[in-house]
Amino acid sequence: MLDAGCGIGFYSKIINSLGGESLGIDISPKMVKVAKKNGIKALVVDLHSFALKQKFDKILCIGVLEFCQKPEVVIKNLNNHLKKGGDFIILFPKKSFPDYLYKLYHQFHGIKIRLFEVNEMKRMLLSNGLQIIEMKNPTSLSCVINSKKQ
Repeated sequence: MLDAGCGIGFYSKIINSLGGESLGIDISPKMVKVAKKNGIKALVVDLHSFALKQKFDKILCIGVLEFCQKPEVVIKNLNNHLKKGGDFIILFPKKSFPDYLYKLYHQFHGIKIRLFEVNEMKRMLLSNGLQIIEMKNPTSLSCVINSKKQ
């Protein structure tokens, strides 16, 4: 599994504890350093442009795309690292009143984020040859889409 935007390796650690094997990637050297201390294989990369000589069965992209300048480029690049039949799972903030507060919080701290329409995210996935398998709204703030590479 590829944990895209792994941060300190929270999800990778869970996957590894369940017998899976993960590789975490993140743009922050500080986060990757902590992930490695947590026993996670991790690399410092930019999701927009990284290139690994490896394809993955699953890619997890949780709470990352809102921070990316060009999320459509990130989705395309991640998809290039996914095996045929592989799962691509994303969690992203929707355009809703609570999410505008989330966005305002980040702006107050000097961080620009992007909110997404669910149909916008679906279009980005479908245009990359990914089939939508399941969508859930675990909170009023977010949406999770599980898609599969055809």
